[in-house]
Amino acid sequence: MVDKNLLNEIETTQNVKDEAYWLSTRKHTYEELCWFLAERRLKALNNGKAPSKDEIKKKAEEISKNKLSYSELCWFIAKYDVTGKI
Repeated sequence: MVDKNLLNEIETTQNVKDEAYWLSTRKHTYEELCWFLAERRLKALNNGKAPSKDEIKKKAEEISKNKLSYSELCWFIAKYDVTGKI
């Protein structure tokens, strides 16, 4: 018998990959991706409440200092968009 949890996990991972690929084709700048990720992280931490632009700017600068690759930024953004989790 097939494990439904495993199938769901595989499907979710594939959806994240697809979303990350789609995002990477949009040719956003590195700074824009940092902004998008900061926005999502703060929203997740604030139980869905939209953060202020100043909060996003500060978090985006922190993310940028971590020197994540372009692909990693796309992955984390896509993961949040698909699962609602960071």
